[in-house]
Amino acid sequence: KIEIKEPKRGKLYLFGDNILNTSSGRTFIVGPIDIKVNTFTPNELEKNVSIYIDFQLQYSSNNSSFVWTLDKRLGQYSFGFHTLRVNATYKGGCEWYEQWWFWYFHL
Repeated sequence: KIEIKEPKRGKLYLFGDNILNTSSGRTFIVGPIDIKVNTFTPNELEKNVSIYIDFQLQYSSNNSSFVWTLDKRLGQYSFGFHTLRVNATYKGGCEWYEQWWFWYFHL
């Protein structure tokens, strides 16, 4: 199993700080944020753990837990709706992933 520890769904983040829960359950991120990832069975990892935004590889690591900072414009505009996906491949070909949508405003 894999988990996105930060950011959490349904939260508003301002420069990496969790400000409040959103009534809509959607995630809003303003400014840079650390994306924190954890795998629960690191000795079973076969390949890298990877972060994708809008289905484009952003970062990959051999570590079972890591932090990657999102601090760049995504696409043509400094704001927009995006997909965050983190996946890992385990021995035997089993792939786990977590994926969800978020609003991002890059300052």
